[in-house]
Order: sequence, then C-alpha cells, then structure tokens
Amino acid sequence: MDVSRIIETHPVGFESDNNFLNLSVRIKTEENAYQLKERFNAIETKLGRDRTDVNKKLKDCIADLDILFSLNEQESVVKESLLPSEPYIRPTLVELTHFLGFECNVPTGLLQDGVGITVDNVLIGRKPVTLSKEKETKQIILIVKSDTQSGDDYSAHP
Repeated sequence: MDVSRIIETHPVGFESDNNFLNLSVRIKTEENAYQLKERFNAIETKLGRDRTDVNKKLKDCIADLDILFSLNEQESVVKESLLPSEPYIRPTLVELTHFLGFECNVPTGLLQDGVGITVDNVLIGRKPVTLSKEKETKQIILIVKSDTQSGDDYSAHP
C-alpha cells in the first residue's frame, strides 16, 4: 500500500470546530470497484458513519473513503481528467502519482507540511511512503524510498 502525505484542512460546505485529515492511498486489489466500495462503506459504518442521517452532509464524519480512479496494472499514465479538482485531495493525489513513478503532466505544486500519525509504531504522513505487512508477524513495515546519486535506495523500518 502506498500512502501520500497527510494534510490538515478546514471543512468544506459546513461549519465545524474540527479540521479534517486528508490523504490519498494506492492499493492493489482483485476486487472490482463495486466490491471495494462496499468494503469501504462497511469500514465507514464500523467507525460510526450514519448514511441514513438526512443532515450527514452538514456534519463531521469519522471516515470518508472514496475510489477516486482506478488503473490497470499495465497503465503508467495518469491523465489530468482522472484527478479530482477538490483542493483538499488533489495535491496529495498528484504527489502520490509522482512518487509512484506514474507519468502525470500535472505539477505537484506547493504542499503544506504533512501531519505525522503513528500506525502500529510506524510514523506516516509527513511524505509519501510505501507500507507492507510481514506475512509471519503481521507487523507493518515502512519501506523508505529515497533518490541518491547511485539510484533508488530502499530500506525497511518496523
């Protein structure tokens, strides 16, 4: 799984005392879009989202998981028309496509500092990262990718 930096934004379309944390994630799955969205909806419900609330668009929600677009394994180009226009998610998605090496003719632009959060003792959110889970221990591993003079340098951190 590849995760963008996490940015903190103000709510859009309603007033709230809470800010939101926005990020983009790339996952590889055998599920089709419908199956994946059903899984996302189940996660949102488990976290307390009430889809029957008529005022849901005017309230904070714990999680809002969306499929922004999908690519086949062979595709290497992300067209600008696929990218959402919302300023609270577009920058992280553009940055993530560049991080993953996709061809994307949209500049990353200036991004605010990422918000760091810890998941299973692994700090994420300050910049794009790749996460993996060890099969035997189920421990989440952070795979750090950095450009060096000699090429890409990968290292794993528990």
